Amino acid sequence: TMGISVKEFPWIKGFNFDVPHVVQVAQVLDGVENVGGDMFDSVPKCDAVLIKWVLHDWGDRDCIRILKNCKEAVPPNIGKVLIVESVIREKKKAMIVEDRDEKLEHVRLMLDMVMMAHTTTGKERTLKEWDFVLNEAGFARYEVRDIDDVQCVIIAYR
Repeated sequence: TMGISVKEFPWIKGFNFDVPHVVQVAQVLDGVENVGGDMFDSVPKCDAVLIKWVLHDWGDRDCIRILKNCKEAVPPNIGKVLIVESVIREKKKAMIVEDRDEKLEHVRLMLDMVMMAHTTTGKERTLKEWDFVLNEAGFARYEVRDIDDVQCVIIAYR
């Protein structure tokens, strides 16, 4: 994702942040610096954090800790944390739901079962659960954008 972003927008300087043993073998891409570290300790300073399919691996307490570190990495007032994750519907819509939306929801629920089977605390979250972890992490506000996919983009503002 970062490689595509810096290629399309060459004025962006990207960081691929992961644990050191992963960064050691990461692909080298123009405009992307591979940085090793631990997201539970800190996240490198930047204008925006893009975190994709990571937070669903963790329970609320760890998710909040990661989100706090992401929030601290971005500057006040202008910093954003872009989260690409599923948002599970809490109940059926009263109106007719498009077949595509229904199929995406089935995939989201299946992913939630996968998280239960493959992690000890991971889960897909409802909007109410995202609201809880984002508020606990101290974000001023957030918005959720549907991208016609299993995931949504949650933009959290410091």
